[in-house]
Amino acid sequence: MNELEILQRRIERERNARLQAESIMENKASELFEANEKLRSWNEQLEGEIKVRTLQLRESEEKYRGIIENMELGLLEVDNQDIIVKAYEHFCDMVGYSEDEILGKKATNIFLGEDLIPFLLEENEKRKQGKTGVYEVPMRVKDGSLLWVLISGAPIHNLDGEVVGSIGIHYDISDKKKLIEDLAQAKKTAEDAQMAEKQFLANMSHEIRTPLNAIIGMAHLLYDTKPTIEQREYLDVLKNSSNFLHSLISDILDMSKIEAGQLELITKEIDLLGIIRTQQKAFELKVEGRPIEVEALIDARLEGIFIGDELLINQVLNNLLSNAEKFTDKGSIGISVRQLQRNGEELLLQFQVYDTGMGIAPEQINLIFEKFKQVNLQDRHKTKGTGLGLAIVKQLIELMNGEIKVESILGKGTTFTFTLPFRRVEGTTQKNTQISQKVMTSDIALTNMKLLMVEDNAMNRKYLGTLLDRWGVGYDCAVNGKECLPLVQKNKYDIILMDIQMPIMDGYEATIAIRNSYNKNQHTPIIALTASAMNSQRNQAFDTGMNDFLSKPFTPSQLLEKIHLYYTPLDISPKEKEEHRSIYLEGLDSTRLEEMYSNDYVYATEMFETFINEILPEIELFKNEHDSTNIKKLAHKLKPTFSMVGLGFLEELLDKIEKSCDEKETLEMLEVFFVEFYKKMPLVKEQYRILRAK
Repeated sequence: MNELEILQRRIERERNARLQAESIMENKASELFEANEKLRSWNEQLEGEIKVRTLQLRESEEKYRGIIENMELGLLEVDNQDIIVKAYEHFCDMVGYSEDEILGKKATNIFLGEDLIPFLLEENEKRKQGKTGVYEVPMRVKDGSLLWVLISGAPIHNLDGEVVGSIGIHYDISDKKKLIEDLAQAKKTAEDAQMAEKQFLANMSHEIRTPLNAIIGMAHLLYDTKPTIEQREYLDVLKNSSNFLHSLISDILDMSKIEAGQLELITKEIDLLGIIRTQQKAFELKVEGRPIEVEALIDARLEGIFIGDELLINQVLNNLLSNAEKFTDKGSIGISVRQLQRNGEELLLQFQVYDTGMGIAPEQINLIFEKFKQVNLQDRHKTKGTGLGLAIVKQLIELMNGEIKVESILGKGTTFTFTLPFRRVEGTTQKNTQISQKVMTSDIALTNMKLLMVEDNAMNRKYLGTLLDRWGVGYDCAVNGKECLPLVQKNKYDIILMDIQMPIMDGYEATIAIRNSYNKNQHTPIIALTASAMNSQRNQAFDTGMNDFLSKPFTPSQLLEKIHLYYTPLDISPKEKEEHRSIYLEGLDSTRLEEMYSNDYVYATEMFETFINEILPEIELFKNEHDSTNIKKLAHKLKPTFSMVGLGFLEELLDKIEKSCDEKETLEMLEVFFVEFYKKMPLVKEQYRILRAK
């Protein structure tokens, strides 16, 4: 092959290679163009997406900023050094600054007092650790006033997740804080008012009860002066009016104590049946001469001693029976009690106090337990009082964990039914019986005692002095606590009767001085004479060292009972026994008569006179009765009167007649009754003659 051919072939190869390269370049250029077009399209899509996302973010920010602004929440952004980097419009409105005035400044220095700066720095440290927090602080705003805010703080992160600051959402709670302060002030005002009311009631109690004590006490003494029939009528009016006033005051003060939570349960061993029998006998005397029977029906399973609050139980029964007696002109009133449940020593008893009186209209039933509400107002003389009695009864029963309800038929009568829990004491105790017997026996044992009376009221001193003179008790008198202190240093006393509210030095101060200084009476029993019905004053009496208290107004027997509780008499000589020999005849139950009347011969004379003039004629009617049902009714009616004249064994016999289920046995016992009755009548009449001579 010649050189020309070789050259042509080489040129051909080069041309082909160039054409191939051009083709490849064209293909690559086309691919590059397509790639550029795709990249441009992607950029356009990305820019559109960014615009959409930015718009959405802006809209979202505007939306939530609007929500926060509408919620009246102030937003503030600070960096990690507590420098303000952003203050939103509502926050600026809250604090009174424009954003330009506070940007770049330290938030704690502008808005917080120095005492709160350590607390906020501690919160900022929590934000740096990525923690949130909620707290209340007072902020100092531009005009110098304080603005209470609730702050919710949260950390702010950058794109790398680092904490670069924090945002605080501020909510104005100044009105809430003011409301809390107003409520606290209102509570304090209410507590102050309650304390003032308590003090007023205590003072009112003392100021009213002190003269009332003298009035009631003097009335007791006047009965012993053998008044004429006309004078006795006046005394009866005086006694009834003062007792009514005492009842009104007690009702109001009791309700106040209950509402103030001042009334406390004082549980002890009580003779429940004795309480019921005592209430029965008291109301038998009260309705004497009226065609009303007083009944007591007691479950035979309820003998023995129970644990309960004797004072409150007596008050409930007395209030309900007084109500029954007030609204009953004829027929009967009574108490019944029966056992509903028993679980070991725990018992649930049901009491009923009933009457055959005027009853209560159906539309008035729901009013009777409300304060100051009274029914049957058409008979105003029947409804005198505060309208508190039944309201007090209901609250006392609830205080003792019981319940009460009422049923009534207009014109036929009313029944109050209530339940109370009790605990039975296994075995019996004679403590209360011994005290009762000791109190009611002859007072000659008091002639050896020496007593100190500390009392600023002249009428009360006269009343107490007359009683002590009657009982032969030696005593000294002081008109205030300061006067009594030299006496307790000089003389030894068996008992000190200490009034509480006195000028110069009151009873509390005097008792503290006696108990905390060496003197002859450092350990002498001190009995507070208090006209206050408030538990706080009574508790204070015990706290200062007093042994007991006696509430004014008090009766002679109540004072005598307190004296006997704290005084153990020395044995009296045979000569003294002879001088004070009982005038009650041995053929009668002289011990019982001594217990009942002691040397209150006027009262004893009245009881014997009533028995002879009113009971004896009924005995004659009883003698001619042959129907066993009527015999039992008469036996029930007559039996309480016999123990009043020393014929307790006849009362027991009538009780057996009343309970007898055998007609023949009833008639046989009735025959025995009349034999014994006529045998004792000469003694009863002779006893009456002796009493009248006294």
